[in-house]
Amino acid sequence: MLQALPGDGQNRPSVGDSLVQVQERYNVLRNMQAETYEYGIPPIYADPQVLDFDALANQVAEPAAHLPARARPGQPLAAGFFQPAPAQVPPDMIRHQQDLIGPVAQFLTGLFPAVFGGNMEDVKTASGYALARDQALGRLGLVWRRLKNFYGDVLLLGVDSFRKNRPEDVDVPLLGPDGMLDARMIRVGDLKGNIRVHAESDETFPRLKSQQRGVLQQLFGLKDPLIQEALSEPANIGYIKNVLGLSELVVPGEDARNKQLREIQVLLGSAPIVLSVASGEGVARGPRLVTRDEEETPAPLKAKGAAPNESRDVGNGTRSVVLPSVAVDLLLDAHAVEFEECKRWANSEAGQSAKMTNPVGFANVRAHAEAHLRAMQ
Repeated sequence: MLQALPGDGQNRPSVGDSLVQVQERYNVLRNMQAETYEYGIPPIYADPQVLDFDALANQVAEPAAHLPARARPGQPLAAGFFQPAPAQVPPDMIRHQQDLIGPVAQFLTGLFPAVFGGNMEDVKTASGYALARDQALGRLGLVWRRLKNFYGDVLLLGVDSFRKNRPEDVDVPLLGPDGMLDARMIRVGDLKGNIRVHAESDETFPRLKSQQRGVLQQLFGLKDPLIQEALSEPANIGYIKNVLGLSELVVPGEDARNKQLREIQVLLGSAPIVLSVASGEGVARGPRLVTRDEEETPAPLKAKGAAPNESRDVGNGTRSVVLPSVAVDLLLDAHAVEFEECKRWANSEAGQSAKMTNPVGFANVRAHAEAHLRAMQ
């Protein structure tokens, strides 16, 4: 159980405990204001010698009704009637209500206008708003840090329950960068020993989409070549479109990148094709698939300095050529984009993990990348 504020036992003050009395006082003032509007209409006093009350009692209430009345001699008819002033809500009571739900509540909770985008009369610059926001968030950090630690403890309980109750490894589908579900393996052996969970050292709060959009717009205005290269990286295009809210924007090369990511998942599930070709004739003697039961890597890869698609003399007047299980389309594929995506994936964490745990599949991806490279030459 998470307690927002420090204390002893289960009966601890809540985050909004400081607002309880303020809310009760505000409710009382609002009720007084509503009752003043509802019951503050004053009565009308009339002279019985001027107004016939019996006729008034028998009169049906309707617009433009006629009632018998006779003014006193020498006096106007209005002199026989009197109505006191209606009840008025004091202006200072309304101001007090606004203070209770405004500055007083903000001071007690630390939720100043800079946090939720409200107006600050004494601040006129964007840097001033940013400073006020950071100060307010620093005060709220007491609760935020406890929430992060609580979340870490929950994850630790989940991991501990998993390793105690799962006898074997588990495949978990995760949404990949190409929008397709990828299979990820959770290995029980990786969870042995002592496990510790700690919150991120960065104490900043999650940024809103509007704040992320503002940072991106600032980066677009910079002339730094490194930043411009990062913004033009195909792997960042999906994130930029999402932040800017332009999901329907068509970016050149994005479809080719997603296509290549899907092909990589297919390539990882199979082995490359090795063709035995006669050295003199250039005729294939028949393809064969390299399986994990034969060797960890294809035979041409075993040779020192041999590239996956490189022809290699294996004796008996033949040479072997390694081809990917998913062929490239020389006419329709965007070879430059797909080759760069293969290179980016191979150097990423996912690619390096596949190189260690699935060398045959990694060799298949490498052969596919070299096929794109040859198509560009």
